[in-house]
Amino acid sequence: MRTCKLNPDRKPLTNHKCNFNVAQHKDWNCQYCDCVFDTKSALYEHLHNTHNIQRRIRNQTCPYCGVTMQNKRKHLLECPNRRHKGFTWTNEEKKKLSDARKKYLANNLDKHPWKKNSKFKSEPCEYLKKFLKEHNYVFEEEFTDPVWLHKYSADICFTDKRIIIEVNGNQHYTNGQLTDYYQARHDYLVSQGYKVIEFHYSKCYKESDVEQLMNELNL
Repeated sequence: MRTCKLNPDRKPLTNHKCNFNVAQHKDWNCQYCDCVFDTKSALYEHLHNTHNIQRRIRNQTCPYCGVTMQNKRKHLLECPNRRHKGFTWTNEEKKKLSDARKKYLANNLDKHPWKKNSKFKSEPCEYLKKFLKEHNYVFEEEFTDPVWLHKYSADICFTDKRIIIEVNGNQHYTNGQLTDYYQARHDYLVSQGYKVIEFHYSKCYKESDVEQLMNELNL
């Protein structure tokens, strides 16, 4: 009713914000009745609601083998008659590639993703680092010990005192407890002789919590 041109109460098509030529605007005619619409979507809605006709579905027949494709992307990757098929790794190849990457990162710690400049930087963590530097604390950022079996990266590490500070967000916790991965990391670093302080990011902006942290560092 809003777009049908046979409706006497229909508002004329106007557009004053651009050089849209109303006279050259294409009309969409219904082949089952005399209704004429301004947009193709309005015509499809009319066909569906008035004449119970579904929108035309494009042919999904594979051009290489003639099979009707339920999932076009997946079928074209697996089609036996297509010359240039999508490449897929076997489980053995994936494991071999993963082992090679782990070995490379173990021998090139500076190439680890946690060492890259493109690593996501937490604003509260950067704020805490800046605060510690202003108070003449010497520490290493994104520290990784070569002897660690798991190539963890510590946010803030005082290597002389063997103290690690991890600034955690809400995603690090479940029901107030560290998730399995971060709890395993905590336990492993403790087993390596480090004192690990799990510091929630909200505490970085609270003077009382920061003062308590500094007291722990000075012990």
